[in-house]
Amino acid sequence: MCSQLNSQCLQYVAILLNMNVTTDTNSQLSLIQQAIIEQWGLSKLTATEQLEILSEINELVTQRVVQIGLEQLTQPELDELNIKLGEIENANQDTIVNFISEKIPYFSQLVEREVVKIHSEVVKNTN
Repeated sequence: MCSQLNSQCLQYVAILLNMNVTTDTNSQLSLIQQAIIEQWGLSKLTATEQLEILSEINELVTQRVVQIGLEQLTQPELDELNIKLGEIENANQDTIVNFISEKIPYFSQLVEREVVKIHSEVVKNTN
C-alpha cells in the first residue's frame, strides 16, 4: 500500500519535515513515512492503522493539490495537459501532479498548505 504513495507529494512532505530526499527510492519513502508517523503522533497506532493513515494522507494531499492546481492552470495549459495525457499510455495522477508542479511556481507552498491542513485534521481525529 505505501509503495503506491505519490512520490512527488511525499518529497514535498519530506522537505517540510526537513529531510533531504533526492530520489524516490523505497528506503527514502520509508524514512518519510516514519517521520510522518513520529512527527504527527501516530506511533501509538498499530502498523496497519499507520499504513492506512499514511495512505489517506497521500491521497488527500494528492487530490487537493490536483484539484487546486487544475483550477490555477490557464486554458492553454489545460489543453497541453490533455494532449500530454492522451500521449502517455499509462497516464495517472502522478502525471498530473508532475505537470502541475512544473506549471505552478508556488507548487511547494500549495502542498505545504494542504499538508498543514491535513495534519491538523489527522491530529484532531486521532486524539
